[in-house]
Amino acid sequence: GKIIGNGHLHKGAKPVHWCVDCRSALAEAEVEYYDKTSPSIDVAFEAVDQDAIKAKFGLPGVSGPISLVIWTTTPWTLPAN
Repeated sequence: GKIIGNGHLHKGAKPVHWCVDCRSALAEAEVEYYDKTSPSIDVAFEAVDQDAIKAKFGLPGVSGPISLVIWTTTPWTLPAN
């Protein structure tokens, strides 16, 4: 809770890996990655405003329904969408 209150949480292009024991940022070389297998699914959501999607992505000649595809490892959260 104090990270937000102290103004230390910022939106950026890269994550800052933080050590809660040392209370300092970790260098990329200090971060240990490991392979993890998680179940995942791809889901297509049909766009509500088809014309807005066509305009945004420069697709004026596309006919038929447009869907946006998402990928998730937490499919149980989908009913909230």
